[in-house]
Amino acid sequence: MSKPKPRSRSARIKPANKRRRLSSPESPEKTFCHIRARQHRMAGDKDATEGFHLCTGTACRTDEVVCSFSELQAVKGQLRRATQQLRRCQMKLAKMTVSANRHKRLDEDIQKLSAREKLIFHQWLMKANAKSPTAVR
Repeated sequence: MSKPKPRSRSARIKPANKRRRLSSPESPEKTFCHIRARQHRMAGDKDATEGFHLCTGTACRTDEVVCSFSELQAVKGQLRRATQQLRRCQMKLAKMTVSANRHKRLDEDIQKLSAREKLIFHQWLMKANAKSPTAVR
């Protein structure tokens, strides 16, 4: 009697369901859906609706709900991105304000110095700049 062949695990294990991705708000599908629903509601003659599937009752309402839901998702995505950008800008502004206040205090301290102290400070600053590796020579 022969031993049965072992089956591979990949054939037995069911892969996990992947989360469905939403398309980007700039995708043509959403604009097409939006235009089609609007044209379907507004158009009265046959030429304007040519090439579109005319529906009645529940089907039309379902199409409109799907379109409005996809538009809502697109707007939510835009709002989320704008909110994140606003937070980043607020953080940058706060950091720049702190830096500006620090420089302002340093400038005020320098203005309070006497002429002799200013001369000593400038000499020290010139020496420090001359020793730095990025100094222009």
